[in-house]
Amino acid sequence: MMNNFICAKDALIGERANIGAFSIIGRNTEVSGVRIGNEFIMGAFSKIEDEVVIGNNCRVGDYCGIYYKTEIGNNVTIEHGSKVFARCKIGNDVVINASVSQRVIMEDGVRFFGRIAHSHRNHTLDWKNTVEESPMFKKGCFIGINALIIGNITIGENAYIGAGEIVRCNIPADSVFYKGKIYDKRFFKGLIV
Repeated sequence: MMNNFICAKDALIGERANIGAFSIIGRNTEVSGVRIGNEFIMGAFSKIEDEVVIGNNCRVGDYCGIYYKTEIGNNVTIEHGSKVFARCKIGNDVVINASVSQRVIMEDGVRFFGRIAHSHRNHTLDWKNTVEESPMFKKGCFIGINALIIGNITIGENAYIGAGEIVRCNIPADSVFYKGKIYDKRFFKGLIV
């Protein structure tokens, strides 16, 4: 079922796609069996796979991908070239400007500009069938540009990860991870990223 929306002539829209009112679908895009809310904007050369659910007032830039069974809340921005892989759960008011691995959970208000890597603790397992736990990003946390988050860890509420940091441990709420150390946010001054 399709509502009142604008779609480029060369966009491929699946029969099971349900796209909300006042939405815009860009050139050379592909939208399969998805449910998209109102006031959605999708840039050119992007793809959204089956069983994806996207809320209202979301923006997906050019050359982006959102993959199988991902759920995205309201007021989410996915910037140019970013990918959100299968079975992710993304909350409301999130900004993503990087690729997000499978099964990642991001709560409301997350700002993600980093990278994610699974820990790969057993390198002998079959690559295609190996399922490792993904990180969780709690409400309001910020992940700086090119920060690398490794393994099944949790970044706490309102935590701040500096640009380029490598994070292998849980980060508590209201803290700053900078130059490989955890600081209490209330006492950390002069953070430059």
